[in-house]
Amino acid sequence: MKTLKIFILALGFICAQQAGNATTLSDDDDEKAVESVISTYIDAFCHGKIKGFASFLDEDLKMTTKRGEKLLSYSKNEVLESLRSSAHVEQDCKTDFEIVKQTPSQIIAKVNMDYGSFIKENFLTLVETEKGWKISRISTAYK
Repeated sequence: MKTLKIFILALGFICAQQAGNATTLSDDDDEKAVESVISTYIDAFCHGKIKGFASFLDEDLKMTTKRGEKLLSYSKNEVLESLRSSAHVEQDCKTDFEIVKQTPSQIIAKVNMDYGSFIKENFLTLVETEKGWKISRISTAYK
């Protein structure tokens, strides 16, 4: 009986140690993955580099933009079609981004595109999926 207790205790210790060694994404890996998605977004919208961009978009992507009093809404396919028509077009703007809010599975980032006379503000909602971080929402406003 004593041998059985020692065996169970040792087995429990080994299992706990293996669980502690399980591979998980580090904060640095998550940060790099998120920055990669945001950089790809900037490349697509500002530099016309759309190759591979679709893989960073969630299938249910929704993009909204307010123009005047109208709120326009676009699907993933409509966004990609619009980007295809402006492929390889370099926008004359300066960009920067910041993470506005972060939870373990969702991030809101703000991407500013400064054209000098106006700024296009883009709020991206990124969600962590089984295939990595994806953009699920894009909300655009002009100021």
